[in-house]
Amino acid sequence: MKCERILVEYGAQPYAGLDTYFLDNYEEIDADRKRPVILICPGGGYRMTSDREAEAVAVKYVSMGYHACVLRYSVKPEIFPRALCELAWCVNYLRSHADEYAIDRNRIFVLGFSAGGHLAASLGAFWQEKWLGELLGVNKEEIRPDGMILCYPVISSKQYGHIESFENLLGKNETEEMRAYLSLEDHVTEDFPPTFMWHTYEDDAVPVENSLLMAGALRKAGVSLELHIFPHGPHGLSLAKEETRCAATGGGIQKHCQSWPDLTDGWIREMKENDCKEEKKGIIFDLDGVIVSTDKFHYQAWKKIADKMGIEFNEKINERLRGVSRMESLEIILEKYEGAPLSAEQKQALAEEKNGYYVDLLKTMDRCDVSEEVVNTLKSLRRKGYFLAVGSSSKNAKIILRQTRIEDLFDAVSDGNNITRSKPDPEVFLKAAEYIELLPKQCAVVEDARAGIDAAKAAGMMAVGIGTATEYDKCDRKIKSFGELDQIF
Repeated sequence: MKCERILVEYGAQPYAGLDTYFLDNYEEIDADRKRPVILICPGGGYRMTSDREAEAVAVKYVSMGYHACVLRYSVKPEIFPRALCELAWCVNYLRSHADEYAIDRNRIFVLGFSAGGHLAASLGAFWQEKWLGELLGVNKEEIRPDGMILCYPVISSKQYGHIESFENLLGKNETEEMRAYLSLEDHVTEDFPPTFMWHTYEDDAVPVENSLLMAGALRKAGVSLELHIFPHGPHGLSLAKEETRCAATGGGIQKHCQSWPDLTDGWIREMKENDCKEEKKGIIFDLDGVIVSTDKFHYQAWKKIADKMGIEFNEKINERLRGVSRMESLEIILEKYEGAPLSAEQKQALAEEKNGYYVDLLKTMDRCDVSEEVVNTLKSLRRKGYFLAVGSSSKNAKIILRQTRIEDLFDAVSDGNNITRSKPDPEVFLKAAEYIELLPKQCAVVEDARAGIDAAKAAGMMAVGIGTATEYDKCDRKIKSFGELDQIF
């Protein structure tokens, strides 16, 4: 297990520290395991960070197979939003170092006790706010928690508020407006992460109404929630076991509350199962220019036809043929034809002649025509659970896959043989999604042509541009190299 103190590099001086408890992977068990991480914010009324809600809690989660971290965030006299920025920095740090620490970057959970619960819930409420991302200089998606675990949290600054927490958090900036702003039940939207909460009915320091108000707001916003109200127990129970007994009072043991970490474990596992059913799990690839490069073969074959017809044909004209069907490509070439009009039968014959030249050239292809970067990335995406498909207007897609010996890397092929309309019509991608039994919204498309990007967007799919498509503003994401897909997905 890797244990270290990481200084939180936010602001002019690092006040805060992140104590990490990262489990090792072993070849004998699973060398590539990616674990969820629990980021713990101890309570303490924004005056201190409680030791009782720190390492012992981290060790408990480690014992259940999670990575764990404890954030010792800045407290009084530091004021809002410093602690929040420190927490957001930590989420971004964990997500950006996910590979180094074997973290599942889509399973970063923020756990907070009492005032630490207010801090955690503040990130849940404000992660998408422009001002927070700008303060840290990061994309808002990189500071988004994947779930919240709120333990007897401070939520409201109103009737049931813990006055001391807000006084310490705001300091000299305390005003009625700022206190109202930090009453978190008023800031819950559909973007608030799925939440687990627990409280005791007898809590007289932070009344149970805090959790009830939050539960009502989450329900109204349609956010997934699991809430447990235990009948007995004071504030600040932590694990509610001997390990976290309070030395000053001798209290802090409550048998019926000891189950809450196990309850969160079940909640996280169920969430993952549900996500696996719903999350985007399909990637559809254009073939030419993305997986392989057959442009030279297309060019050579069309050049033979053009030369035979006495038509000017060059690289610039060839660029217009990217992503469109064979017959549409022929019509583009014939724009410069000055002879007698051609019948449909004559055009069909020319298209078939071109294809004959092209297929003969394809027979010279082998595995060397696919880069190791492409092969390794496809294998990695499959290991992650993605279904992979080819969506190409070419009628020779299966020949290319067979010649290059990569057909086993794809679950389905949608090509010119099973569609009636070419890109930018979305038919080829919709067929691919159908073949891998996924909804369009569950699929992403990787394309190098504008027509392909338009087709992906028309299909309701995420569009990832590579090559010349990166110049197109309709792309949802742009990549310089194929290997970058392993970072996106």
